[in-house]
Amino acid sequence: MKNVLFVPILWLCCIILVSCGKIEQTVTVEDNPYYKRWIQSEMNIDDWLDISSEVPGYKGLNNINPGKIKEIKADIDFFEYNDIMEKTKDGFLHITMKTVPGTGTSQWSDKKIPLIRKLSSEGKIKWEKEYDYLTVSGYITNLIVYPDDGFLFSMQVHPYYTDNKQVVENSILARCNSMGDMVWTYEFPDISGAMLKKVLVGENDEIYVVGDWGMKDGVQTQDEVCDSIVVTKFDGRGNLIEQKGFGGSDFDNVENAWVIGDGSCLLPEGSKQEPSPIVIQGYTQSHDGDFAIGDEGRQRSGFIACITENMNVKWVFFPEEDIDFNSNPFICDEGINLLCYERTGNDSFPGSLQKVGIDGQLLKKTDLYHGMWGHFISGLSTGDIVAGAGRQNDGIIIIMDSNGNEKKRLDNLQYEPQNIFPINDGGFIITSTRAKKSVPQPPLISSIWYDTELLVVKYDNQYKIEWRKTYDRYVGQMGLDFAWPQKDGSILVP
Repeated sequence: MKNVLFVPILWLCCIILVSCGKIEQTVTVEDNPYYKRWIQSEMNIDDWLDISSEVPGYKGLNNINPGKIKEIKADIDFFEYNDIMEKTKDGFLHITMKTVPGTGTSQWSDKKIPLIRKLSSEGKIKWEKEYDYLTVSGYITNLIVYPDDGFLFSMQVHPYYTDNKQVVENSILARCNSMGDMVWTYEFPDISGAMLKKVLVGENDEIYVVGDWGMKDGVQTQDEVCDSIVVTKFDGRGNLIEQKGFGGSDFDNVENAWVIGDGSCLLPEGSKQEPSPIVIQGYTQSHDGDFAIGDEGRQRSGFIACITENMNVKWVFFPEEDIDFNSNPFICDEGINLLCYERTGNDSFPGSLQKVGIDGQLLKKTDLYHGMWGHFISGLSTGDIVAGAGRQNDGIIIIMDSNGNEKKRLDNLQYEPQNIFPINDGGFIITSTRAKKSVPQPPLISSIWYDTELLVVKYDNQYKIEWRKTYDRYVGQMGLDFAWPQKDGSILVP
């Protein structure tokens, strides 16, 4: 699989090969044999792909015990980057955006509609449904499966311009039964294109939709205003209960959000306080409002906030100055665990585990690593906590007990541990898109070109490698590889 990122430049006198921010090679145009051959081929970009594919230096990882892997082949012919796959009682749900030919214009390519596929436990398509919401900019942001295999999904849109006029499409929230039939829908006139970042379902089937909008006097506006965070609450039948904006006079943006059951894990035992069912993670530049930065000299800060079921901010946690969040928090009975890093102005990026208690106060900080970018933190069925970080085909996994005390460290991994999937047996599966080799880029652009493979690794409950396999369906061409690990340790692959 070959990925490319293009960035225009003005200087054509040299070629700089860059991978993940590190300059690996500098050669002049005259000395570059690949450039000379490309000129002779009349500078066709497809010829460049063929020429650059001959560059030596593959460093793909070997498979380990591939015979132990339970692979489920999905009978699906195409994927989008924002596709979501979720487990059901007797199979899987796959949601994507399908292109509708003939719906494009001179300014925009063909429009798309949501498409849901139900797969059997063997990966075969049982049925598929298309939904008549034709958009230019739509993409899927959430898919939630209910115990009866009914489901809820959201499609986010972005404003776009045609004939010098702004067009605002509607984002949608849709509830369907187990056969994919629509039960109800709610359309959001989404001026900001960010109102449906996260959808959550509470203990009593209430639904919280969390995102950003431009707010004036408590409602959405097209005026030039700073972003605020918006939470929209529905009952389980799709009836709007409340929509409320949160923030101050500067920018406030949400990154992620979680529902916490009835909120009891963040309340003292026997407490009579109002439950707090939502935790949101975001960033603020405001020195007033709901997430006010106390230090006037501090221009921007990440935060964690607890919002009650009555849509009130209960508390807000700010990390120390120059400390920022590296990944999504992991929430457990003892509080909220955060993987953080320090903005040092160099490449050291000191990483730490920070635990926030039931009242929003910092309980403990544990230094973990330097020089890497944190990717995940999660809990395992054993009660342990696992954190992963990496950089440029190097990585580390740290296993800790529930109090954050280190139990085991796995380093020199030869890959960045990017995603974690806890498994029922107490182990976990890691997926990572890994660079196999750097590829010289054409001399008329500055770009990051590299050939990649998808790496899937299963660790057992003693945190040793049980099996490992690489996937690369797109050798020498553009494309993305996918794998969806399951709780039973199997993986669903195309």
